[in-house]
Amino acid sequence: MALPPNPGSLHPGSRPFRFAYQLSPEKYTLTQLRYDLRKLKAHGLLERDGHRYPYGLTDKGIRVALMFVLFHQRVCSPPKQIYSTPAAAGASPQIALI
Repeated sequence: MALPPNPGSLHPGSRPFRFAYQLSPEKYTLTQLRYDLRKLKAHGLLERDGHRYPYGLTDKGIRVALMFVLFHQRVCSPPKQIYSTPAAAGASPQIALI
């Protein structure tokens, strides 16, 4: 799931939150949202902004989100091709996949 530009500024039940994550009330119920928020707070990934509704990522939450994004890019992107220099003139380059 992609993070919105400023996750702490979105209220979980607001329209921008649902649009940011392309969720409909039928696909993602309020009960499921409450469960997910409770679990994320329990793991120290989210914290509430005082007594207001917006939630924000903690430092740990930012590190975990970044790790997931980088992992997703590494696993789901096509392999990079690195051309090694030929040992002798006229030899075909070898391709190494990373």
